[in-house]
Amino acid sequence: MDSRTRLLDATATLLADHGYHGTGMKEILSASGAVAGSLYHHFPGGKDQLAAAAVERAAQVIGERMERALATRPPGDAVEAFYAASAETLVASGFRYGCPVGTPAAEAAILGEPVAAAVCGAFTGWEAAIGRGLCAHGWPEEEAARTASLLLALFEGALLVARAERSTAPLELAARHSRALVERFSS
Repeated sequence: MDSRTRLLDATATLLADHGYHGTGMKEILSASGAVAGSLYHHFPGGKDQLAAAAVERAAQVIGERMERALATRPPGDAVEAFYAASAETLVASGFRYGCPVGTPAAEAAILGEPVAAAVCGAFTGWEAAIGRGLCAHGWPEEEAARTASLLLALFEGALLVARAERSTAPLELAARHSRALVERFSS
């Protein structure tokens, strides 16, 4: 794996754990195994540019995962599987690893423009991906868009509460309600 990819992956992981302001450049370099010269070669704009690129990359990977899940399963199964995978990751990390987009989003009011824009773009992209997936299952476009927004808000909120409570119960509850929500139309 090249140094740019290692920097992006390490930054995304650290953002999910600590948020933007809790993640330092030394920590990114240590976690990535990259040297400072490499960081500034790939990201001359420094931490803001690196964090924005890491959020964008993580958002793309997660968005593609969402789309694949909705393309290969009924919506209720896809939603439930996404929650289950997130709960598993959360438990495996000792309730540290949140979302590489959602965790820094909690700091949105004080983020620099590049990172704030990347976070906003990630959420918009995920809503669109979920909406497209629902439309592929016969949902009307407007209803799919509204439901996608609600599903994303429910997931991100449940993940935040699960981390705070150190329990997967909020994710399990949100998964059941999300499944019921998407099955309401599909029935």
